[in-house]
Amino acid sequence: MSDSLRDQLLKAGFNAPPDERKVKPRRESGKQRNKSPSGTVKKSNSRQTAIAKQKADAAVIAQRKKTKAKIKALIEQHSIKDTTGDVPYSFVAGKKIRQLFLNSAAHEQLSSGQAVITRLNGSTHIIPSELVDSIRQLNPEWVIIRNQNPTTDDQSDGEYANFQVPDDLMW
Repeated sequence: MSDSLRDQLLKAGFNAPPDERKVKPRRESGKQRNKSPSGTVKKSNSRQTAIAKQKADAAVIAQRKKTKAKIKALIEQHSIKDTTGDVPYSFVAGKKIRQLFLNSAAHEQLSSGQAVITRLNGSTHIIPSELVDSIRQLNPEWVIIRNQNPTTDDQSDGEYANFQVPDDLMW
């Protein structure tokens, strides 16, 4: 325990003060370094690989932009317009529960699976479900929210078969 706090910290792996970290310049005592051309070859190879990687990345980015432009054109062309209303429709997008206020026709289309919800540049669009396959072919990871109708068993409704649910009941 006779070591000072500074010595203990240096032993623990903390950095040395700035003045100790300076690299002392080497002095060559009359010797000439052998400059090999292999060092320049390595540098040029690394430059060529970096340039090739940049070109490949640019090609991938250009392909993504083309795909997004095609999907954007599909969504904007086939998007169902005039869906605003006063019937709430809740759905899960990522980890958030979102809610749209729709008219009854759009609500029925989404509930029955005839239409789906997709997001484009921060806005929500309702599109016909026939477009899902063409969008998935272009980008399989595109976010499409589809109503998943759970299958109901008639056996579980056996005790309540005599009780009818009113048609105008909205959940």
